[in-house]
Amino acid sequence: MSWAKKQIDCGADAIWIDMLFSQAGRLLRITKDPNHPAVRESFEAASEMVDKIHEYGLSKGRYIYVGTWDQPIISMPYSPPDLDFVTLANIPSSREVYLMELDEGKCDERIEKIREKLGDVYILAFMDFGFPNSPVEIFSQNLTPEKQREFLRIADEFFSKKGIIFIYPVHGGFMGWNPKILSFGKFNVYDSLAPEFDTYETIKELAQKKKVKPEPVEVKVEIICTDRIDNDADGLVDKEDGDCWIREGATFCEELILETTRFNDLADMIPILKDVGVELIELVPIWEHCNSFAPGLRWQVRNYERLDPARGTEEDLFNFLNKAHAAGLKVITMFQIATTTPPSPICRGRVAPWARTIDYDREGIGGYLYQYQIADEEKDILVRNLDGEYACEFNGFGLVVNPQSDNVIRIFKELYEREINRRGFDGLRLDHPAISYCFSGDTIWHGCEQYPCPDPAVPGNYSPLRLYRTLTDIKKPDQIFTSEDPCTRPWISDWACNYPHYRPFTDMDEVADISEDYVFTLIILRRYILNNKLSSDEFVKWLNNEPISYARTRYRMWRNWNFFDFPTINFILNDPRYFPTVTLLCTIPGVPKVTQWEIIEEPPEELLDRLGIKKIKFPVKDRRAHWKKVLNIRNKNDALKYGSISNVWKSGDSIFAYLRSYEDEKVIVVINFLNKTAVST
Repeated sequence: MSWAKKQIDCGADAIWIDMLFSQAGRLLRITKDPNHPAVRESFEAASEMVDKIHEYGLSKGRYIYVGTWDQPIISMPYSPPDLDFVTLANIPSSREVYLMELDEGKCDERIEKIREKLGDVYILAFMDFGFPNSPVEIFSQNLTPEKQREFLRIADEFFSKKGIIFIYPVHGGFMGWNPKILSFGKFNVYDSLAPEFDTYETIKELAQKKKVKPEPVEVKVEIICTDRIDNDADGLVDKEDGDCWIREGATFCEELILETTRFNDLADMIPILKDVGVELIELVPIWEHCNSFAPGLRWQVRNYERLDPARGTEEDLFNFLNKAHAAGLKVITMFQIATTTPPSPICRGRVAPWARTIDYDREGIGGYLYQYQIADEEKDILVRNLDGEYACEFNGFGLVVNPQSDNVIRIFKELYEREINRRGFDGLRLDHPAISYCFSGDTIWHGCEQYPCPDPAVPGNYSPLRLYRTLTDIKKPDQIFTSEDPCTRPWISDWACNYPHYRPFTDMDEVADISEDYVFTLIILRRYILNNKLSSDEFVKWLNNEPISYARTRYRMWRNWNFFDFPTINFILNDPRYFPTVTLLCTIPGVPKVTQWEIIEEPPEELLDRLGIKKIKFPVKDRRAHWKKVLNIRNKNDALKYGSISNVWKSGDSIFAYLRSYEDEKVIVVINFLNKTAVST
C-alpha cells in the first residue's frame, strides 16, 4: 500500500496491480472450495486494497482509477471489488498472435462475464509477457515487421468494435530469455522505434485515428449557475438548468424527535418557507417504520411499500409535492442504507461503550432489509460476524447491511425508481453513509477515545459507494443527492482530537452533490468560533483548505433534526449570539440549512420541560425574520453563493470579517459576537 500511496503522491492518476487476486485463485484450485476461509479471506483482503487506494486518492482531492486482471475475479462467487478497469487475461493469446487471428467467440464470452460481474468497467487488452512463448515473444520473434504492423491493425480494429481499449506496444515487454532479434541489436525489451521492428509510425497512425474532441465529463448538476457554461451537457445553461437550485437558497429539514409532521402540516409551511428564502425541503423517511409509537425512529423503515399512516394518505403526499413544486420549492426524502432493525435486542453486549441505546423493533417485526434476509437465509443482505451471526452496527443502531450485495443494490434501485422518481421527488438524502462495521484487530475512534472492535465482521469489502453509484446512474439530471457525512468511515482515525479536524477522506463527494459535516458544526463552530479560539484569518484558512472533492459543497448549520440537547436548543431560544451565527452560516462558502424549530414553531413544551428551559427570549417570529433578512441578501448575491473567500480582519476584538468575490461582484461580511462595537488593530 505504501508503494501505491507514493505513486499517487508523485502524480499517478491510475494504478494497475498485477496478480492482485492470484493468491485467491491459487487457493481455490488447491482447496476446490470457493467458500473455504482461506479463499474468501484472500479475495476480500485484495478487494480491500482497491478500496484503500480509492480512499487515499480522495483524501488528496483526486479520484484514482484502479485496475487488475479480469481473472480470477469474474469466476469467483464473491461481491466484486470496486474496480474501474480490468485487463483481459490471455486475450490475445500467443496462438492468436502467431495466427494473426483473434477468437471472437472467446472474447465475447469473456466480455459478457465481465459485464455480469463488474458492470460497466473499462476493459483493456494487451500482449502479455514474462513467460516462455508469451504473446510479446511470439509477436517480436515470429512475425516480420510487416506482419507486426498488420497484426496491430487487425487487433486495433477488432478490439475497438467491442469497446475494448487496445494497449499499443510502444515500449516494453520482455521478449524472452534468449531472443534472436533484439531492440537496437542489444536489448531484450520490445521497442517500436527499434529498426528491427519499426512499428512506431503504425501505432501513431492508429492512435491519431481515435483522436476526437473530448466528450464533456459527465456532471449531473450545473456546478456554477452563472458561468455561461453547460457544465452537465444537458443543453441548459446556468440558471436555466433545474439542478442549479441547490446553491440558490437554504435547505429546510423537518423535525424528527417527538412529533410526527403530517404531509398536510408540511403543505401549510410552504408559504412561510418560500418567503424566508428556502429552496429545498428535506424530509425524514415517509414510510411505515419500526416502533410506530416513537416518531423519532422514523429512519428505521419497516415497509418501503406503505406510507406511514401517521403522516397522511397517498393523496396528502401528492398534494404536498404539487404545492411545493408550484411554489418553486424542491423536495427530497431519505434512504437509510447502512443498518436495519432487528426484532429483538440481539445486539446487547456487541456494541461500543458509548452506545446509549440498543435499537430494535419492540413490535417484533424488524426492519425492511432484515425481513428480506430472514425470508432467504442464503442471500447476503446482512453482514455476518466471525461467529456466523448477523453483525451489529457498533453505535447500537441495528444490524449492518452489506451494500455490496447484488440483492441490496437491486432492492434500492427498484425503490428509487418507484418511490423517488415515480412520486416526483427531486432527489434523495443518503442518510448515515458511514457503514459502521469493523474487523478483528481494528481500533474504532469515538472523539479522542479508542476502543477495540466490539463485534468483528467477516472480512470483506462493504463500501457503500458501488450502491450509491448505481443510484447515481438512474437519478434524473435535475435531481440532487445530499449526504449526512462526506466520509464513509470516519471512525478509522482520531481526526476529532487534532486541529484542523479534517476528515480522513471525503469519498462521498463522488456521489453526493452536497454533504453535511459535523466537524464544522460540532467542532469548528461550537468549540472554536463561539469560544473565541479561532481568529478570522485562521477561520478563513480553515475554509479554504477544507477537503472537498468533485467541486461539491457543504451544508452550514447550527443543528440538524437529531440535535436536541440543552445547549443546542437553548442557544436558539435564548442566546443573542444565535443571530450573528445565522449570518455567518449564510455568508460563508456552502449552503445554509435551517430546521423546523428555528423558523416555523417553538419546540414542544414536553421537550422544553425535559431540558429545563423555562423561558424563550427570542420567539420564533424574531428568528424567522432574521433568517429571512439574511437569506434575502445571500440569495441575491452570486458572490455569497459561489464566490471565493479571503480574510479582511487583521487583529483586535474577536471579529470575523471576510471578502466574498465572484467575477465583478464583491461583498464584505463582518460578524460581531461581542454585542458591542469592535475595534481592529
